[in-house]
Amino acid sequence: MLLSLLLAPGASAAPRPQKDPGEASLLAGQAAIDEGSYSTAVELLRDALAARPSARAYLLLGNAQVQLGQLDEARKSYDEALKLEKRGPRRAQIEKLIAALAGMAQARLHIESTPPGATVYVDLKAAGARGKTPLDLALLPGRHRIMLALEGHDEALAVPDPIAIEGQTINVEVSLQRRGCDVVLGGKQKGLVAAIDATEQIPLPTTVRVGPGKHEVVLSGRGLQPLAVPFECADFKPIRIDQALADVAGGLLHVHADAGANIYIDGQPVTVAAAGKLTVGAGSHDVQVEAPGNPPWHAVVVVRSGEQTDVTPRFHPASMGITGLEVVPVPGDGALVWLDGKPLPAAVMTATKPGPHLVEARRRGHRPFRREITLDTGEITRIEARLQKNSQAPLAVGIAFTVLAAGAEAGALYARSRAGAEVLGSPEHRTWRDLELAGHVTAGSCAAVAIVGWVVDAALRRKGLEAPAAAAAAPRVSAALAPAPGGGALVVQGTF
Repeated sequence: MLLSLLLAPGASAAPRPQKDPGEASLLAGQAAIDEGSYSTAVELLRDALAARPSARAYLLLGNAQVQLGQLDEARKSYDEALKLEKRGPRRAQIEKLIAALAGMAQARLHIESTPPGATVYVDLKAAGARGKTPLDLALLPGRHRIMLALEGHDEALAVPDPIAIEGQTINVEVSLQRRGCDVVLGGKQKGLVAAIDATEQIPLPTTVRVGPGKHEVVLSGRGLQPLAVPFECADFKPIRIDQALADVAGGLLHVHADAGANIYIDGQPVTVAAAGKLTVGAGSHDVQVEAPGNPPWHAVVVVRSGEQTDVTPRFHPASMGITGLEVVPVPGDGALVWLDGKPLPAAVMTATKPGPHLVEARRRGHRPFRREITLDTGEITRIEARLQKNSQAPLAVGIAFTVLAAGAEAGALYARSRAGAEVLGSPEHRTWRDLELAGHVTAGSCAAVAIVGWVVDAALRRKGLEAPAAAAAAPRVSAALAPAPGGGALVVQGTF
C-alpha cells in the first residue's frame, strides 16, 4: 500500500520552472528518485531543504528514505511535510502515507559497539550514517548489513548479517579493533611469555595489536635471561618478533616452608610463595628460615648455573624458639586481620617479633575487633577475635517509621478528600481540614525519624563501630623446654 501511495499522482509533483538553487536541488532529487538513485536523492533533497524548507521537499525526502528502509527518518520527514502543507487534498495524501508507514511490518535492531560511539551505516554506506552506538533502529524485516566506523579503529561489520524480525528487537554487538600494527610474537623456546609496554604477561606464540608509536616488549622464561626488544609501529604494517633467550647466569632456588614462616635470602626478606621459584646467581647464598615455635634455621646453600637447588629446613628443639601469633576471626568468612597496621593471614600461626603489638580484625556488618598484646620471646599465642554484629535497631526504626509516615500521609489524603465533599466554611469542612494538617505533620515527623534510622544503619554497614573497651581475654599458651634430671621437661603455662 505504501509503495502505491509513493507512486500515486501527487506524491511527486510535476517539474516546475527552476527559480533558485534550492529549486534546482529539489528537481534533481526528484529525478534521482525516478532513476532509483535513492541515496543521491536524499543528499540532494537535504540540500534543497537547507536552502528553502517546503512540504514538497520533505515529502520527496520521506519517499526516498522509505525506499532505503530508513523508516524512523521517513516518518519524521512526513511529519514535517504535514506541518508545512496547507492544501487539504495534499494533507490528506500525506496523512495516508503516515498511516501506511505505521501499518508496515517493522522490526528493530539494538546496535552496540565496544568501544561505544561508533557511527552506524545500514546496507549501503552511501545512504548516510544512521547514528552512533548504542543505537535503536526501525527497519524492514529481513537481512541487513551493519557497518560501524570509529576514529582510530578499523571499520567493522556485524558478522553474520543480523536478520530483523517483525515485532522483535534483535541485539547486535560489534567489537572494534584499535587501528595499529599487528605484532606477531614467536618463541624459539618453550614456556616463553611476553609483556608489551609493562602490561600483563601473555604466553607465546601470540599476535597483539598496538597503536602507532614506539613500544617495548620484554620476553622472559623460566631459567632464561629476560630480553627487552624495542620496536615502532608505523604505516600500520605488521611486525614480527622472534627471539631466542640466553640461559641465566645462575640457577633456581626452591625453599620449602609452611605458611607463616619468615624467609631471608642473603639478608633480604622473601615471601613463602616467591621462595618456591626464586632465580639467583650462581654461587653461595645465605638462607635463614624462622617458623613459629622453633629456633631460627640457617644454612649456606651453593647454587650451580642452570640447575635448581631445593632447600628443606630441619628444625631442632631448643630452650627458646621463635615467637608465633595466630589470630582466628569468628566468624571468619570474609574477615580481614591486621597486625600493627599490616595485613596478617587469618588462622595461620605466623612468626612474629616479641614485644607489644596491636591486633585488629574487621568484617562487613560487624563491629571491628581491636586488642593490644605483649608477646614474650618464644611465646606461641592464639587469639580468637570475636566480631559482634552491628545493632539492627536503626534498621528497625527506619522500617517502622517509614510505615507510620506512609499511614499518616494516607490518612491526610483521605481527610482532604472528605473535606472537599463538605460545604466550604462549615464545621465539618474545618474538622476534616484540621485532620488533614495533622496527618501531614505526623507524616513529616515520622519520615524525618525514618531517614535518621536509614542513614545510621547505612553508616554502620559501611564503617562499623568500635569494639567495647572491656574485651574478654583470649586464650594464651606459652610452651618451653626446661632442664630436668635425666632429660627435658615441657612446661606449659597460660590462661584457657
